[in-house]
Amino acid sequence: MIIVGECPICHSKDNAGFLFAKDFPYFTAPVAKPDKAKILKKYGPKELGGELCPVVCKECRHIYLNKSAPQEVLEDLYGSYYSYPSALEGSFFPERDEAFIQIFKNRIKGILSRKQDRVLEIGCYDGYVLYYLKKIGFSVTGCDPSHGADIGQRFGLDIKKRFFSTDEFQKENLDYDCIIFRHFLEHIPRPVDFLKTLPKVLTPEGLIVFEVPNVEIFLKSGGTGVFSFQHLQYFSKTSISRLVKEAGLRLINCIETAENLVVVAAQGTSDESITNDNILILCRDFKTNMTKKKDTLWTMLEKFDGQDFILWGAGGYSASIMEMYEVPSNRIKCMVDSDKKKWGMEYLKHDVPIVSPEALKHNDYGCLLICSMYSNEIVDKLKIFDYHKPVISLSPDIKLIKEG
Repeated sequence: MIIVGECPICHSKDNAGFLFAKDFPYFTAPVAKPDKAKILKKYGPKELGGELCPVVCKECRHIYLNKSAPQEVLEDLYGSYYSYPSALEGSFFPERDEAFIQIFKNRIKGILSRKQDRVLEIGCYDGYVLYYLKKIGFSVTGCDPSHGADIGQRFGLDIKKRFFSTDEFQKENLDYDCIIFRHFLEHIPRPVDFLKTLPKVLTPEGLIVFEVPNVEIFLKSGGTGVFSFQHLQYFSKTSISRLVKEAGLRLINCIETAENLVVVAAQGTSDESITNDNILILCRDFKTNMTKKKDTLWTMLEKFDGQDFILWGAGGYSASIMEMYEVPSNRIKCMVDSDKKKWGMEYLKHDVPIVSPEALKHNDYGCLLICSMYSNEIVDKLKIFDYHKPVISLSPDIKLIKEG
């Protein structure tokens, strides 16, 4: 574990913890069984998890991990074993990406002039958003080191398969009218420093547009899905205001969606900043809210007389639910996921099998728990399987959305 010590935005060392999860897994994605055996042989149990301890800065109200996982372990696990489904290939319907596209179309595109048509997306994966922007006339470029770059290239997108570096782009005389990065900044140890580099490849009147989880939504609901070791930063409108100011940029807009913030910034400075004491209050009350949410879930599960249940969603959120809400893996019959690549995989910490949605045709269990941000799409899919059992959605609030 690495002690961070000071706030990544304002450098204050005055902070307060509000959540402590012991032995939380560093890696919250499933892996193939042979890979699981290899990882468990390489690392001992103490090397695969640690104390998850987000804290709130009392100076600027930014929330960040006070202790980060060993970087070499994260790079090994996420670099070698993490996989993500491709929306371009039709593996799933990307509700979050579609929501961003509508925001860009309705609230951001109009800020750009007709001549401002060059768009760069950092961490674009397969380039689903870029694919749409290209269709409506933008000249698009992506940058992503993963296999997603290969997929996007097959769809005719210009995606550079490498880690992003402003210096490298600058050497190639590349600049853009709009730089996009989504669900990327929360993984960066020094977000201020990163933002400060972007004007090197941004035209003078260009825009920086980024999307991050809105921690305020999770604090209010007692939701735990956002908290993990790969998320080093947890932004609110308050900390975004300070972040942009510290980076020497001008905040144009901070748009709230269901669980995220879409931030629009430009070059230039602004004296405006937000100080919201409500963040401190929400952090103080978070544990109570989380306990209420956990109790609500267990009250629902007790109605099924100790029967097994199924989880839909083999991602980080399911791992969080099992850890934070103490859902015992021995009561989970299986985990369902639409991504074929995950079928047959398991989490490092649990032996629950991941299977096809076809498993829902067998009704020898109590209920289905949806651990996914795509709950609406999943509910629609249940009709295909003539599903009769009760359905409980865990995001953003825990609720029974289908009676048995």
